[in-house]
Amino acid sequence: METSSGRRLPMAPHGAVSVSRNRRGAIAWLFASLVLPLAVTACRQEEKVLPPPPMFAITDKFFDVKPLGNKSFLLLGYQSKLWRTDDAGGTFRKLNPATKVSLTRMSFVDGGKGWGVGHVGNVFKTEDGGQSWAKEESGTEASLFDVDFPTDQKGWAVGDVSTVISTGDGGQTWKSEKIPMSQIGVREDMSLAISDPIFYSVDFLDEKTGWVGGEFGQIRFTEDGGATWGAQHQSLLTSMYRDIMSLPTILCLRMRDRQNGVAVGTYGMIITTQDGGQTWNFFKSPVLEPLYDIKYLADGDALIVGASGIVLRGNAESGWKAAELPPGVFTWISAVAFDPSGVGVAVGGHGLVLTSGDMGKTWEWKTNG
Repeated sequence: METSSGRRLPMAPHGAVSVSRNRRGAIAWLFASLVLPLAVTACRQEEKVLPPPPMFAITDKFFDVKPLGNKSFLLLGYQSKLWRTDDAGGTFRKLNPATKVSLTRMSFVDGGKGWGVGHVGNVFKTEDGGQSWAKEESGTEASLFDVDFPTDQKGWAVGDVSTVISTGDGGQTWKSEKIPMSQIGVREDMSLAISDPIFYSVDFLDEKTGWVGGEFGQIRFTEDGGATWGAQHQSLLTSMYRDIMSLPTILCLRMRDRQNGVAVGTYGMIITTQDGGQTWNFFKSPVLEPLYDIKYLADGDALIVGASGIVLRGNAESGWKAAELPPGVFTWISAVAFDPSGVGVAVGGHGLVLTSGDMGKTWEWKTNG
């Protein structure tokens, strides 16, 4: 899928996926589904088949999941399909979609009030945990890829062609603007080619302090609620990445607090900061596939999910290691969420829903994958 600027999205949930490993995954799946049953039959052993999903189909795609309370989660899928569980994935009920146009991400300030943003500048608000939605005028037709509300009044969303929209009155009105392209690391002959990078991630700690990340390794920071934006990607320009066009795309940036944060993106990129983003350091990643979402855990670790069934758990000091997954998870995992009790839900392609009861150390099926 292409954005309104004509560039192909690197994110698997909204566009292209990591091809090589997905093909290997597809081959492995075909081998498991066609060859192994024949071998088992020949040995006269009982064939073990995963139970059919209670509600989801192999064609379903999940883009986001958000906690609404203990054991309660809202799942967002292709064409804004919505499902809600109130028993940590034991059962699901389908809700009416806000729109047929795909929403991509959600942000909730409590168990009821939240916003969803998506393609063609769509912004919708719910006050009843996703049961009903009202459209809001965003002031843009650019596709929006992330949204964050640090309070019930102040919120930001980001997307294509350097677009940032913001509200200070709970979504009654939105202001749309573009963050000017930082000239750090930009040669004169590059300036036109990268004049409007796509922003994929936004994270605000409060009404004033926030970060935006996106294409060409762009990291932008504000301390005045978005009135001005500074650049923080200069520390990424090393001997490995000498100019901005070679930097991996940032697909998710999340700050634990004012000093410590993690950002992930294409080519398995993991970068960390311990000084509020003044410097970002590359962390040796255990994977090469795109990484899509980050969640901080109560024990100090962070969970990272991505393409080809990647779930990593760890921190900048000890590193990130693969969590224990059920066999056969090959599809992309787009988002992960945890409720206050530590129960987790991860969602992705092919109707994939995984749940965890031990803060993301191990996961189990809730549907087919």
